[in-house]
Amino acid sequence: MRLRLSAVSAEQWIFMAPVGRSFFDGRRMRTITREQAEEIVANTREAMRFFKANARGQTPYTFPVKTDHQGPERNGDLLEVKLAGEGDLFGFYGRVRWNKDAQRAVEARRLQHVSIGIGSGYDLDDGTRLGPLVDEVSVTATPRITSIGTIQDTLTLRLSRGTLSEEKVEEIVKLLNQLIENQNAQATMIGDLASVIENATGEEPEDAPEPPDVENSKDGDEEPAPVENSKDGEDDETRASIAALVKLVQDSTKEQQEVRASITALESRLARLNLSQRGNAPTQPKPGPVTRESRKAELLAQGVDPLEVIRKLHSEGF
Repeated sequence: MRLRLSAVSAEQWIFMAPVGRSFFDGRRMRTITREQAEEIVANTREAMRFFKANARGQTPYTFPVKTDHQGPERNGDLLEVKLAGEGDLFGFYGRVRWNKDAQRAVEARRLQHVSIGIGSGYDLDDGTRLGPLVDEVSVTATPRITSIGTIQDTLTLRLSRGTLSEEKVEEIVKLLNQLIENQNAQATMIGDLASVIENATGEEPEDAPEPPDVENSKDGDEEPAPVENSKDGEDDETRASIAALVKLVQDSTKEQQEVRASITALESRLARLNLSQRGNAPTQPKPGPVTRESRKAELLAQGVDPLEVIRKLHSEGF
């Protein structure tokens, strides 16, 4: 399945060159290994960090988006470079910020192809020389590498090929987590209510009053008709309701497990795509707020009635 963007944003990730497979660069067959690519990306990011750190409150320099690797005019700015994708789509991706003319041209498909510019070295203001690195990317009608498709192909969200952007994957995970939280809240409240009802109806009934002495009744008196115990019918109906509630909780739990499995698969895919922006190790999660279960245990320990516990949890947003 494919979802096409309705319009081209000013900033987009584009596929610039493959890594790990041979391609013709306009002069010869060439293969960039993963190790070489990682060095190129590291050098490029180091240069970009230098530009930002030394801007001194001014607009930082950015590597340009040129036309056919020539001329001073820019079609936009190259903001970030990273390795991402899988299979034939694994390679260099660049986040570019188009200027208005280029943005309209890409949307109208007047601009369709890009060509990566890898320089052997770049001299920073402090005298440091970095290289090799990506020092520009160009839009062109005659790309050096014809096997990477078009700009518009990269802007297509190929759900079946694992080329979702990091932002989209994180958005999906966030929405699925919200769904799980809603399901958890609903299932837990149903379970709590079912428990309250079951405890209430599971108590031993009080002893019934002794029946009247029928032996002393007058001869000929008709034996009184048995009184239909309506409570038995109510209990049966209550038990049936509890069974239905329990099944609902079980079904909801099963659905939650399936959704969690989907989230785990997405997060695993995100890791395989190597879509992290800076390659930093994940930070340790901070201690979270009071959970529903801990608050529930606290209220019950205080002797709060179970039904009142449910009301409190709901009013407190759990």
